[in-house]
Amino acid sequence: MSPGMVTPFTVMLLGWLGWPAAWDHAWPAGLLAALLILAVTFVAGWFLKNVIAGAMRKLAARTETDLDDQVVALAEKPVARLVQMIGVYMATLELPFPPRVELTLTGALLILVVWVSVRVASQIGIVLLLAYGRRVNDDAGKQRFEKDYVPLLSKITGTVFALMGLIAVLHHFGQDVSSVVAALGIGGLAISFAAKETLGNMFAGFTILLDRPFRPGDRIRLATGEIGDVLEVGTRSTRLRLLDQNMLIVPNSELVNSRVVNYNFPSHSANLSVEVTIAYGSDLEQAKRIVLEAVKGQTEVTEPPGAVLLTAFAGSGLSLTAWFVIRDFTEGGGVLDRIRVRIYNELRSAGIKIPYPTQELIHVGPPPKT
Repeated sequence: MSPGMVTPFTVMLLGWLGWPAAWDHAWPAGLLAALLILAVTFVAGWFLKNVIAGAMRKLAARTETDLDDQVVALAEKPVARLVQMIGVYMATLELPFPPRVELTLTGALLILVVWVSVRVASQIGIVLLLAYGRRVNDDAGKQRFEKDYVPLLSKITGTVFALMGLIAVLHHFGQDVSSVVAALGIGGLAISFAAKETLGNMFAGFTILLDRPFRPGDRIRLATGEIGDVLEVGTRSTRLRLLDQNMLIVPNSELVNSRVVNYNFPSHSANLSVEVTIAYGSDLEQAKRIVLEAVKGQTEVTEPPGAVLLTAFAGSGLSLTAWFVIRDFTEGGGVLDRIRVRIYNELRSAGIKIPYPTQELIHVGPPPKT
């Protein structure tokens, strides 16, 4: 066995101390080197745990977020232990064990180091995921994120860290890890192609939960024209209850990549308009006044029109239009119905006609024979 990094210095130290040249130097020098490494690493671990970790806690307490406090609390003890275990690993390399014994001992220590590292990395990953999920604005979205995505993503990150640790252990025992890495790459590529749609919908749902273009209970209109209330934003799809009370299930990837109109945001109010056509020759100002009073007479109207506008000279009459705002979009149908009924009755009472569609035919040439 070749000596460790510190053993040559301890051999020189033994000679300086007067160790007889005829005596064995391998074990005394190796033990002295191992003791020096253990002393340094245990002091370093104590310093990390009691001094540096304390300073990190004080710095984390001054920040507004508690994310750094959680990371420090999770990492302070395991990091100190990792430093000490690495010291034991390096100390073992200094001792003149037979190759097989050294490989077994260092392999066991490496497995322990990898296990602690994977566990700490997985816990920190979960904390970071939860912190990222706090960007979701509403409580229902946070619960959905913690219920559907955190367990799945934590398992994925834990599996990745475990595979990395496994590759390190196999490499230590002299195994060829290139074939393992290639197999994992090919397997991951095959899985990604096979589950392309599922993964796309999953990440799209993750984006919807964070971006919050709509929430459960919102009424939305899809790019394809369907209008419905959002019941649930799931991992793969979003469920809508249409106006005819049927359920529409839409893949999340379609919602992310298309235009969606949200009737609930930025407010529940809605802009509406009512249009009526009166016959040519009618009293235009009286008709405008009737339309304006019909709109203003509705309690649901929060912003009545300033004026009723003549918007077109239609083929059969004059088109009048009034724009207004109601407080809740769900009341739009009833409000328009009451406005139109009142306009019809008032125009009828005033003798203003709503004309039928008419056409004027002009015949050119001799009169037709009877």
